[in-house]
Amino acid sequence: MSENADSTETSRIARRALLSSIAAGSVMLAGCSSDSSSTATSTSESRNSSQTEPNTQLTTPEESSVFADIRVGTTHIEVELAEGSSIDRVNLIKPDGELQSRSGVSTGVRQVSLRFSDDWEYTRGGYSPGTYRLVAIAGGESVEEAEIDLRPDVSIADVRWAKYDSVPWDNPGEPPSHLAQIVLENTGTGPGLVETLETVDTPYDLGVVRDGIDVGRHVMVPQGGTASLTSRRIFRKGSSGGIRLDCEEYETVTFTITARLQMSDSAPTYSQAVRYGTDNNGTCDLSLVPREEGTTEEGEGE
Repeated sequence: MSENADSTETSRIARRALLSSIAAGSVMLAGCSSDSSSTATSTSESRNSSQTEPNTQLTTPEESSVFADIRVGTTHIEVELAEGSSIDRVNLIKPDGELQSRSGVSTGVRQVSLRFSDDWEYTRGGYSPGTYRLVAIAGGESVEEAEIDLRPDVSIADVRWAKYDSVPWDNPGEPPSHLAQIVLENTGTGPGLVETLETVDTPYDLGVVRDGIDVGRHVMVPQGGTASLTSRRIFRKGSSGGIRLDCEEYETVTFTITARLQMSDSAPTYSQAVRYGTDNNGTCDLSLVPREEGTTEEGEGE
């Protein structure tokens, strides 16, 4: 019997269990340039995590005679088979019905691993969001299925400024006062990849007279977790080329950061109003406007 026939056979399917999962553990990601670096983290825990890939959570299907435990990671789905189950292999079927991967089950084997995504670090990952099916095959026929929903839901949760907040800094001494931390959050059931983070009207944009500056790229955000990216290109008041921000030109300006995602047409944004002024020495001084005060329904500074 062909793989597609195996995947679509329903005559002996006992039940389907709808599964959702989130990430656990932590993974470090390299920054795209000297101006930014990123870290992806998650706080969920899974038992027996040493036997599986990082960023996984254990899910136990209800009333399953084949699938005892299922872990969804950032690249693989790992399945623990129920004691006493007798199957030949497990197929992973993509949302479009095509075979994604399969794993044979030898006598005495109780754990199998099936890949659903490419490696994020080397190939920038990639999978088709949607509902996947685990299909247990015995004697050339499907005997049980489990459904797994893999969909990222990434947002920009916060933008922190070293002037006010604690921002990660790996170098000696205090971080520069213009350093920013962009916090990305994934509340979905599958990993997501931020292709680029683009800015409009940040202090740095206004200082170099340019919008659309890329402040970070290729950041993987694990499901149920967060990823943080630090950047010098948001609150900095000038460039290395000597271009400086003229704070007397502005009063309050709302900047926007937009995330471009690999596997979604959505483009989550984050907006924050900044007040421009000068101190007693005539030096450019920036401050954040409280969000409820600084942004109208149209997203412009008041």
